[in-house]
Amino acid sequence: SELTDSEKEEIAVFNNNWEEATKVWQKVMDAGIQLVSGSDASWQYYKLGGTSFQDEIHAHVSIGMSPMEAIQSGTIYSAKSCWVEDQVGSLEVGKVASIISVEGKPEKNITDLRNVKSVIHRGRVHKLLN
Repeated sequence: SELTDSEKEEIAVFNNNWEEATKVWQKVMDAGIQLVSGSDASWQYYKLGGTSFQDEIHAHVSIGMSPMEAIQSGTIYSAKSCWVEDQVGSLEVGKVASIISVEGKPEKNITDLRNVKSVIHRGRVHKLLN
């Protein structure tokens, strides 16, 4: 189906905003400021739930973070930014954590972060249905 003029305009605005946001975030990183990821807001349009958080992690890689830095932006760096790194943000005895198992090596290839096979939450393993 053909896009309406309104939809085409919305896409153009999104692409322009994305380019501008990318320039800003690259300057922030170049200045040595630590970026963090969070699920309460996003760079662009945001929908609750779904893959928004993963999209933000991927966006960080697209602006120059290594995959591992991007993963840390959503774990330990986010926890540190909220002063709760003693409770969450890394896998350590006594900390609260939800863990995902993925197929692949997301620390090398960030798209593997989408290959979630199971989630451990509150001590229970939840396998995903394919």
